[in-house]
Amino acid sequence: MFTTLTGLAALSFSIGGYFMKLSAGLTRLRPTVMVVVFFSIGTVLQTVAMRGEQMAITYIVVLGFEAISALALSMILLHESGSLPSSQGGCIYIGRNRPSPNGKDLTGPCEINVGSRCHEVIFRKVLSGVESST
Repeated sequence: MFTTLTGLAALSFSIGGYFMKLSAGLTRLRPTVMVVVFFSIGTVLQTVAMRGEQMAITYIVVLGFEAISALALSMILLHESGSLPSSQGGCIYIGRNRPSPNGKDLTGPCEINVGSRCHEVIFRKVLSGVESST
């Protein structure tokens, strides 16, 4: 039930994000109403999913699902690019204690300056870890 609720919450937030784009800065009434509706649904679903679960874990799961669904929606519905350089706000927080193939630890927080390329470095580290484990 947790996975279903967090997945639906993330999808609701992503659909709300799609309507944020269509609302032109909350200047168009119908998309603005849809933003409020989908964000409200997402909030309710996440709140129910959080019952009996740790808050941080619930947020991390929802944000992970939301990042994936937002990328898919932006590529499919808005025809936006899905390349790594275009995702300037993206950052992955790696919470595992497995070193990367080059021996450097991937654990710990990642501070992101929106104009930086830190997220690209992290994606490369993650992808190199995936490739080496297969």
